[in-house]
Amino acid sequence: DQTVSRLHAELLIKYDESQCSDLDSLPNIVLTDNSKFGTFINDAKIDGFKALRQNDIVRFGAYNSIYQLCHEPLVVTTSCLSSSNKQLVKKLITKLGGHLVNDWCNECDLVVMDNITVTFKVIDALICQKRIV
Repeated sequence: DQTVSRLHAELLIKYDESQCSDLDSLPNIVLTDNSKFGTFINDAKIDGFKALRQNDIVRFGAYNSIYQLCHEPLVVTTSCLSSSNKQLVKKLITKLGGHLVNDWCNECDLVVMDNITVTFKVIDALICQKRIV
């Protein structure tokens, strides 16, 4: 689609570290249009920037570059990490609009560790077929 450029639009995730442990908290996503041919949300052309909501339909350019915003939660827990590494993980997860929880829960997507050690969280992740990184 030649009506979409590399710098067509910018998506910014606004999410505070204080929201990181609340599984019901969703990140705010702001779309900024930098294009010549337009960016549309639910078929309405935007000028400048606009906050996106769950299930908004976004079209970039004039043709078929169409996407739907669907929140897919990212829930992470850590095991056997130092305090400094846990803080680093929290900052990275916050940038992605994800959640960092202290204990394993059914919503967890992955366990972050420095080295694989058998812990209850690792066993839970293996049983639930979740990733360990």
